[in-house]
Amino acid sequence: TLATGINFFVTILRCKTPTMKFMHMPMFTVTTFITTLIVILAFPPLTVALALMTTDRIFDTAFFTVAHGGMPMLWANFFWVWGHPEGYIVSLPAWGICSEVSPTFARKRLCGHQSRVWATAGIAFLSFLVWVHHFFTMGNGAL
Repeated sequence: TLATGINFFVTILRCKTPTMKFMHMPMFTVTTFITTLIVILAFPPLTVALALMTTDRIFDTAFFTVAHGGMPMLWANFFWVWGHPEGYIVSLPAWGICSEVSPTFARKRLCGHQSRVWATAGIAFLSFLVWVHHFFTMGNGAL
């Protein structure tokens, strides 16, 4: 998945026309580009968590096993850091498709293209902050 994200990221950057600015790209391309950024940033914590879980199971290490002094909430945090952006990884391309199809059938220009680009970037940024709300339910305070 990480390799696919990097592939899409590089493809969008290298295959667009040199004069095309980010704000002038089609919305589907923008949402795909921002989704790949989320993929590139969100999947390494999941990969690390799965590697640590594998070492706990196979080599009897103690990253997450309470009986050996591990911290199960560490697993939960790794999962939440990946899990909350994952919802936007799934939905952002669909929003991009809707932003392309609707104006096409209405035969109108997309209303607020620049605002939608900034909103999509804001959603991507905020998707990485959503997991922090779990600190309040697991007994920890704010950061």
